[in-house]
Amino acid sequence: MSIGCFLAFSTVVVTELRMGESPYPVMLPVVALVLAALVVGAVRHGIEPIPRLSVTVTMSFALLVAYAAVSALATDQVIGGGSVELITLSKVWILPVLVQSLGVCLIALLGVALVRAKDLSLVLWWFAVAGAVVTPLGWLLNHEAPGGRLATRVGGAAVLHVALLIGLAVALAAWRQGYRPKVSGAVTGLYALYLLLSQSRAGLIVVGVFVVLVVAPPLVRGLRTGGVPRRLLALAGLAVAALVGMAVLVLDKRGVDTSGGGRSEAWVLAWEAVSASPFTLVFGNGYGTLWPWYAFEQGQYQGDVRAIKTMPHGETLAHAHNVYVAVGAELGLVGLLLLAPLLVAVVWAFRSATTRQGRWLAAALVATLPGFFFDTYLIKNFPLSLIWWAALFAVLRLNQLARLRASTINPPTVTANASAAGSTPSGSAESPEVSER
Repeated sequence: MSIGCFLAFSTVVVTELRMGESPYPVMLPVVALVLAALVVGAVRHGIEPIPRLSVTVTMSFALLVAYAAVSALATDQVIGGGSVELITLSKVWILPVLVQSLGVCLIALLGVALVRAKDLSLVLWWFAVAGAVVTPLGWLLNHEAPGGRLATRVGGAAVLHVALLIGLAVALAAWRQGYRPKVSGAVTGLYALYLLLSQSRAGLIVVGVFVVLVVAPPLVRGLRTGGVPRRLLALAGLAVAALVGMAVLVLDKRGVDTSGGGRSEAWVLAWEAVSASPFTLVFGNGYGTLWPWYAFEQGQYQGDVRAIKTMPHGETLAHAHNVYVAVGAELGLVGLLLLAPLLVAVVWAFRSATTRQGRWLAAALVATLPGFFFDTYLIKNFPLSLIWWAALFAVLRLNQLARLRASTINPPTVTANASAAGSTPSGSAESPEVSER
């Protein structure tokens, strides 16, 4: 419920704006209130067992945020250069967004842990349905959608594909399983339409990776066993045809931009800054020294957020438009090492999934990793980041539950494990989750 309220708030309010004349972001008290509500709920009602990998990922990200905060305090965030006045920013433009980054991660962790085991798959399905229904409303409320592209206040046209693909994966798995097929099929179609209307070139890449991850494994298994079902071939052909059609329409509408709208130039400047010395290569230049994006996005400095920004190291974009470059350039190899467990967890979740819902949702998460090359998430775009974190923690928990059910059906011979297996929650017959076996 708390996560739903958070996302509903994000649909009608631009959460990355500041509170009146205060430099503090609107979302900061919202994150605090939602997190407090979840903590109270966890204390009063208890939480389900949290997978060890979820805890590891959260701790690693918390260390990343803490390191970013220390580096921000240890360095000056200066904007301007050349003919533009040099201004040293207050830390208030830097540190609150780091608090939000960690707060959003913790909200997702606790929100998933508070859902009862037997309800988790159904809750995911209902969130996917709700997302499909409210997306047009979010589009209408967003008056700044460029060129008619689908964009909401949860995420702009360039980044919204992350949430859309996660919703599509949940609905598609439910439809494939036969769970409320008419509703699930309609929701799947809506998400496919929304992805097309967003006209995101990065979204094309992400959807393409998702199609490969969903279609390739069963095709390979079929070839190895001596035959591929016709229905599977038909579905694979339909998916590929839809992807090709989407690519043709989007590229015809928007063309091909080899610079990525200034991204490549910003990344070159980032490499020059981080490779300036062995120290910056290992420890980075300091959080906010290359892209103090929150200060720029308030229109407080150097005009429109979409304009090229002048920084001491050269002209660049308001933010890195790349998770890996943002972390690597500002936090160095140390930051990338702290980010690595998260990436490993996503891949591991996909490889270890045994249910269709878990595997396809994990495939959507794996597909977003290439998308991280084209925009900034986790430390920015917080409503989308919340959806991404919640999907990751949900997949890890689905995998944990599947293992526990398997141990109940085929109990180990060691007597000491019997009590643990006996407490395993069983799946609901009315749930969209099902084993692929």
